[in-house]
Amino acid sequence: MAKNAYTKFFLRTKAASGNAFLYTRRQSDGENLLLKSFVEVDIKQWSDAVSTTSKWNKFRSGKGKYLCDKLDEITATIDLVLSQPNPTKKKLEKAIISVAQREQIQEQAALKKAQEEAQERKRAQREAEQRRKKEELEAMLRQREESFIVALDVFIDAAPARTWHGKPIGLKTIQHYKHLRRYIRDFMKKKHITDIRFDELNKSFYSEYLTFAYGEGLKLNTIGDHIKVIKTVIRDQPMRIQCMAEEFLRCEKLKEESESIALLESEIALIAKQELPTEHLQTVRNMFVLMCWTGVRHSDLEQLNYNSIQVTEDGERYFQFKANKTDKTSVVKILPEAQSILDLYNDGKEMPRVISNQKFNDALKDIMKAVYEANPESTLAGYVTKAYTADVGNGRAGRKKDIYQRWQMVSCHTARRSFATNMRLRGNDRDVICAATGHTTEASLSRYIKEDRLTRASRLK
Repeated sequence: MAKNAYTKFFLRTKAASGNAFLYTRRQSDGENLLLKSFVEVDIKQWSDAVSTTSKWNKFRSGKGKYLCDKLDEITATIDLVLSQPNPTKKKLEKAIISVAQREQIQEQAALKKAQEEAQERKRAQREAEQRRKKEELEAMLRQREESFIVALDVFIDAAPARTWHGKPIGLKTIQHYKHLRRYIRDFMKKKHITDIRFDELNKSFYSEYLTFAYGEGLKLNTIGDHIKVIKTVIRDQPMRIQCMAEEFLRCEKLKEESESIALLESEIALIAKQELPTEHLQTVRNMFVLMCWTGVRHSDLEQLNYNSIQVTEDGERYFQFKANKTDKTSVVKILPEAQSILDLYNDGKEMPRVISNQKFNDALKDIMKAVYEANPESTLAGYVTKAYTADVGNGRAGRKKDIYQRWQMVSCHTARRSFATNMRLRGNDRDVICAATGHTTEASLSRYIKEDRLTRASRLK
């Protein structure tokens, strides 16, 4: 399309409608330059505007004002570039674009800035969310780390893989751990709490748990073991956690210092001949007497049968079995008193089923009461002082005493102490008794042998 007198810009298309870019021509160093304005217009509207002077003036002052101002600015920019040294076409086009597409460039810059700001906000939000999650995780881990209940579970679960003095943790020890956990859970249930933190293990907790354990009928030594296990779990934690429970660590361990008894041979004889009302009590009595004359633990009682009897060339009979507690072989001579019990069961071929330790002790209480009532003047009526340490408040332990009659202090384990004591009183050497009981040292055996001072004095030669 031809140029007009009203403007230096023109169309270079034969199309009658649609959109097209405007162009302009300039001279530079004798060279005729065709420059693209990069401004796009409506072909029909532009053609109509430049058709007459009046239409152009109306267009320029009206709806075409913005366009014309833009073209004037482009013209001024071209003139400025042409007035400078070496005004190449490339420089001109770059300058034209900076004016023609300023708004687009600004919009793109603004859009880019908005996008960058949006991305920055998202990044900041993402980082804030990550920090929040990290803090929550750290808080949760800290809470787990500071939870005694979680630590107790971990401690118990890991117990089979640990060692103590080079040996694996025994099953009985792990059972002690689980016994504590069961009562701790009952304590929490009674207190309506879901967790116990290490910083809550203090003198107040110590007293509250003792009160609870007493109420549950636990023996003092059992409660003392609970306190000991709690302290063991605490000391298994990092120093930071140990410091949180420092007050509890200073609380004293409770312990019974009981005058555990051993039955005299005459007392065992009274038990053996006592008439009892039920077959159940008679069976428990017979098994108890057998234990008194063999020194076996309750856990090994079921091994005392015909199958474990060994006979030597000279006709002496022995029980030979592997002790459950130590996994070591025990050899026990079958004394006449033990043989009399085996004879009741076809020489041990028809031994009764062994009941649990708890049920055994429950029945033994009834048996000993019957023996005492039938023999109120016997030595079983004698008194024994039971001394122990107990809670006296504020995490402190004090000494207390209770008095019992001998028959009241008989339990399943009394049989083992009675065997060791009576064999010693019969003049057997300690190493001989150790071989029978399975004790590894004479010192450990000494804790089982119960001799009063007069008996010891009478043995002086």
